[in-house]
Amino acid sequence: MKEAVGSSKSPPPPAIPGIIRFGNFEVDTRAGELHRNGIKLKLSGQPFDVLLALIEKPGQVVTREELHEKLWSQDTFVDFEHGLNKAINKVREALGDDADNPRFIETLPRRGYRFLAPIVAPISAVPAVDKSLGEEAQPARAEPTTGEIKPRSRTGLWMSAGAIAILVIAALVIAASPPGPPRVLRYTQLTHDGLNKFNPLVTDGSRIYFGEQDSQKHNIIAQVSVSGGQVSTLAAISGNPVSVLDYSPARSELLLELTQTSADSPVWALTVPGSSTPRRIGNIATGGSSWSGDGQSVIYGKLNELDIIKADGSDPRKIATVPGFPGFLHGSPDGKTWRFTLEYSDLSPNKRPSLWEMAPDGSNLHPLFPNWGDRSDYFGSWTPDGRYFIFGSSPGPISPRGSIFAIREKKRWFERHAPQPVELAAGPLTFAVPIVSRDGKQIFAMANLDRGELLRYNPRNRSWDSYLSGISAADLDFSKDGKWVTYVLVPEGTLWRSRVDGSERLQLTISPMRAGMPRWSPDGKTIAFNGLKPKGVWTIYTIAADGGEADLLFNDKKLYGDPNWSSDGSRLVYGESALEPKAIHIFDLQSRHVSDLPGSGGLFSPRWSPDGRFIVALTSANLATRSQSRPLPTRLMRFDLDTQKWREVCESESMAYPSFSRNGKYVYFLASGKFSRVELNSNNVEQVATIDPPLTMKADDFFTWTGLTPDDSPIFLRDASTQEIYALDVDFP
Repeated sequence: MKEAVGSSKSPPPPAIPGIIRFGNFEVDTRAGELHRNGIKLKLSGQPFDVLLALIEKPGQVVTREELHEKLWSQDTFVDFEHGLNKAINKVREALGDDADNPRFIETLPRRGYRFLAPIVAPISAVPAVDKSLGEEAQPARAEPTTGEIKPRSRTGLWMSAGAIAILVIAALVIAASPPGPPRVLRYTQLTHDGLNKFNPLVTDGSRIYFGEQDSQKHNIIAQVSVSGGQVSTLAAISGNPVSVLDYSPARSELLLELTQTSADSPVWALTVPGSSTPRRIGNIATGGSSWSGDGQSVIYGKLNELDIIKADGSDPRKIATVPGFPGFLHGSPDGKTWRFTLEYSDLSPNKRPSLWEMAPDGSNLHPLFPNWGDRSDYFGSWTPDGRYFIFGSSPGPISPRGSIFAIREKKRWFERHAPQPVELAAGPLTFAVPIVSRDGKQIFAMANLDRGELLRYNPRNRSWDSYLSGISAADLDFSKDGKWVTYVLVPEGTLWRSRVDGSERLQLTISPMRAGMPRWSPDGKTIAFNGLKPKGVWTIYTIAADGGEADLLFNDKKLYGDPNWSSDGSRLVYGESALEPKAIHIFDLQSRHVSDLPGSGGLFSPRWSPDGRFIVALTSANLATRSQSRPLPTRLMRFDLDTQKWREVCESESMAYPSFSRNGKYVYFLASGKFSRVELNSNNVEQVATIDPPLTMKADDFFTWTGLTPDDSPIFLRDASTQEIYALDVDFP
């Protein structure tokens, strides 16, 4: 009898048994498990066997024929091509790899696959030292003799020289071989209070200090032992939240920043232990500061400048001119280098926060990773010996999916290429702003377990109730008949659809693509959505509601978003970035022709009315800067497709996520934590619901999303994340 589709024969034992490491992954060949930073990943069966077959031949081509012969039965009645492609996709999903820009598995069309990452030797393959050999097992020492010493033979001399040469060559090989990457050995949760904490963290070696809000929402400076335990209050701070920026061993003082809503924040110093009242340092206001190495000065950033001031607040002076807002400054252990995070002042979407470095006198100013790509980097610190630099990084400009990276500072002898950053921590926990312990054996970092709870407003009792079983999802959109819903899981960023009761769930996209803002076509057969692939920009795709390959609509590498269908399903309206929108566009799906709405410059977030008569949009996001006390108001504009004219509907201090009611009579929107709606005929605005503390909104890749159910009930994603401090034991080779 022939085997079922997708079956495979039992694979032979792996050629390299034991624990195989590459990047921050470990493959246990005996247990048949894949781990990432100690966390077991879901990968088994054929996909795991395919991964083993590839890592047994790193850098070599493994043909499809080899994989078929090794892993699939010869008489199997299967679509081998489909089975292998599916297995490769599952491996890539587990590794977070991208077929277009592979880091691990390269596809060679019509030939096979090649594993790209360097492999660290299996643990079981390393010869063990025989510790049973004691002194008594050593060769006996020869006693001196009184007879004539015979000269050593020429053969013996050649053998000795050969042995020395072998030792020299071995030493050179070892020196030329780069060390294995640093890796996390263990995670330890240090705090368990579930309270809101503020980055960064600082340590004096025995305690970790940080800003926190207690259970009564009072702002405090908190502390916890580096080994974990009870969180205690060091000082209570009235007013705004406080961040702890740095600790000076020379002064036994913490450097504090009282967060302001817009402008730069005042800087304070607090003596520890023994003082509960901070002192103001001069009149400086900054977005980030740090003690100098000797503790006698404070280096601080402000718009386009890095300055220095004495610890008593006297003698401020400029060090360097920089193209933005510098913050999170730190000096190297040898005092020769300063590094900091730079946020660009023009707020352009392609200008992301990045790490820069310079000499203490302001010379040699340059970005640390000029070719790092589509990432945002924040905060860094050195290991005490200066061999490694540790920093936080996340994909994209505002992604919550932060991780910890390490880079070896110097290129070793005979290395051809400079060291590259290595990811240390990734997975269900999102880490931010790491610091290295005083002994260099641990990293302390705030870890966030991202999750949300979907809530729906109940007007009868004016309460927010769990919706769709409280799923952690945002960007919901419902089919025209109200029977189907599409949504994006948070924080995974994958697109799904299901019945409104949660049944018949189907995943439509997979990692590493991220999705957002899906919209059903009027006939319920297609979903348009925002999509982001690695090293790309947010743009617009369509996909069948029953699944399949996503269709990319544009190839011009520009940032597009908010796709919405015309009432007949023949066209899509879409916008651009909220920061610099040039126009609102309309795309004809049949002719694939793009046209711009007249007079739509400076508008974004378009929505097409259910009857097809109007398009509404928002004026561009006039974000507050450090030179402004508040942003300019946002206006809701309406375009009449018959008259081809815009008119203002209403304005608010802030406005986001406009949504048409089912009958098209109202437009709902969120403004400063309040759900409101405006009647289009009368321009009358009324408040519908509020999101009051302790409810907080969960951000996705774009903003804090809000929407409507088919009966026009407001919905939003509550932030149900947990935020705690962790210690990561790290091996720095």
